[in-house]
Amino acid sequence: MTRTVILHYHLFKNAGTSLDEVLKRNFADRWVTREFDGLPASDNHRAVACWLAGSPEAVAFSSHTAMGPVPRLPGTRIHAIMFLRDPLDRIRSAYAFERTQDYDSPGTRIARRTDFAGYVRERLDAPRERFCRNFHCHRLAAFCRDPQLSEPERARQGMERLG
Repeated sequence: MTRTVILHYHLFKNAGTSLDEVLKRNFADRWVTREFDGLPASDNHRAVACWLAGSPEAVAFSSHTAMGPVPRLPGTRIHAIMFLRDPLDRIRSAYAFERTQDYDSPGTRIARRTDFAGYVRERLDAPRERFCRNFHCHRLAAFCRDPQLSEPERARQGMERLG
């Protein structure tokens, strides 16, 4: 018997909350969410696979921080979902969101003290920051780990692997 699950790679400010609400409404307690902050890519991928395997009652999974590639589990068909939004619309939405948040983070601090242009400039000036610099490309490239390919080429391959 094959188990079928949905794995939602919920990218920040890409309309994923709307999808999560649909999943929650349709699957109730069989929809689960978890974050994998701070794990290196290989550990992240293994942790996501363990999460899916260790939650046999769940049929829909959502995470902001799950990275590719899509896990392969015996007896399990995984339908991966990732919404991509126009990058400027996404950044503008994030700026508006972070300006109003009660918690303290680097993004909220920048958003509260600058206008939109300053927010983007500070994010781009941070050397390893990907939030405003090819964010979608970075996340999609994780689905293809071929070291011979450039990040944009891996992102294209990753998009194909998502199906």
